Amino acid sequence: MYLLTFIQNGKETSIALFESMESGRSLAERIPGYRIWREEIEGYTYVYESFEPAELPDYMELEHRGNRIPLTRFMFPDEEEVDIFWRELINVDEKGSGLIEGATAVDAYVVNNAEAEAYIKRREANYCKVSSLLQEMGYETERACRGSEDGEAIVVRQSGAGDWHFFSHMDPFFVEELPENEEELRRWAELQLGIV
Repeated sequence: MYLLTFIQNGKETSIALFESMESGRSLAERIPGYRIWREEIEGYTYVYESFEPAELPDYMELEHRGNRIPLTRFMFPDEEEVDIFWRELINVDEKGSGLIEGATAVDAYVVNNAEAEAYIKRREANYCKVSSLLQEMGYETERACRGSEDGEAIVVRQSGAGDWHFFSHMDPFFVEELPENEEELRRWAELQLGIV
């Protein structure tokens, strides 16, 4: 099932649920000012949909299989383009066969459900490893910036004194590319601290 959502300046408005994206698009295509375009990036095709709220009338209704959905230009506070977003939803009342498909938000990043547990365990293990190393080097660490656009980060300061300073984001690079070798990890930490 697919949830049709309008997004303008970060504000989401859920509209309706459809059995298929094709069924939902048959409704979306009738929105005044609707447009769809595709973009090829590194072998992947991305599909974008949007409409201009200024092209909406004061009030209209879109009919879909006997359901009338009201739509008005007053739904949107700005004149900026409205993005159309399709969120796939799993009906968990239906018998399943294990972990649901999709992705899970982990701080500011999205991780495939099949990889989420391993990703989170590695992220936390990497934090512990880096924190221990920094303590050996005479630094205190804290986690900061959770919920920010770039995600959670490690901040450091000299033990017992001084201001806190940014050290590293706990992003996919931190999870997947952090050096395993202790010597390389120390060199990476020194580079982050500006010691090199």
